[in-house]
Amino acid sequence: MLESSFVPHCMQCKDGCQGSCGGSCSALLSGVAQLLVQAKRASARSVNAVMTVAYWEIGRRIVEHEQRGKARAAYGEALIDTLARDLAA
Repeated sequence: MLESSFVPHCMQCKDGCQGSCGGSCSALLSGVAQLLVQAKRASARSVNAVMTVAYWEIGRRIVEHEQRGKARAAYGEALIDTLARDLAA
């Protein structure tokens, strides 16, 4: 988060909060910092949800490819090895 030596600039105190503003600039800084923490958490949750859907879809496509319309597939590691090699390239 913020370094402990950080002193917020306060328009009322001119060169750093000295308390003559009644601490309102410190409250503003704290509120903004909290908002950023919440936004980072929300964005991480969104990314996790999107990646979960993407991985599920990848799995679905692999199953569909391997089954070729059959109820069950004869899985082998060849497909996974090929995909890993192609994705790494």
